[in-house]
Amino acid sequence: MERSMKGTFTIVLILMTAGVYAQAERKYIRQGNREFEDAKYQEAEIRYRKALEKDSTSVAADYNLGNALYKEKQYDAAASRYERLAKKQHEAKDLARQFYNLGNSYYQSGKYKESVEAYKNALRKIPGDLDAKHNLQLAMSKLKQQQQEQQQEKNQQQNQQ
Repeated sequence: MERSMKGTFTIVLILMTAGVYAQAERKYIRQGNREFEDAKYQEAEIRYRKALEKDSTSVAADYNLGNALYKEKQYDAAASRYERLAKKQHEAKDLARQFYNLGNSYYQSGKYKESVEAYKNALRKIPGDLDAKHNLQLAMSKLKQQQQEQQQEKNQQQNQQ
């Protein structure tokens, strides 16, 4: 009977500890959200990173961190967050959101080919997303322009030789 009580006590203690960590993670997310709303993106980033220290599997903290990084114009870092999150998501709506944000990050980085693919992936999940359709058109236009400029440069280099 005494062993049973010790085992039960240990399990209760573990569950309470896990609950405290979960509360701390949510507390940091709430603080980060307030900072984000006040356009204090660096402070929000710090809070979301602290939340991830408490719970490395927190999708909310990871997603919000990606958004903060995007607002800080750290597009490559934001893209890597969205890529990682897309691998964890299963719901079409969540996947579409990750791909859409990934497309925005690539677009801002001038990676138009990758941006086009990300928007297409978002539209595969939610075909009626008008924002994704609009951004896909913009990215395709920029990609075409980029390819034309590269071809012109190549032609100029060949003419100089």
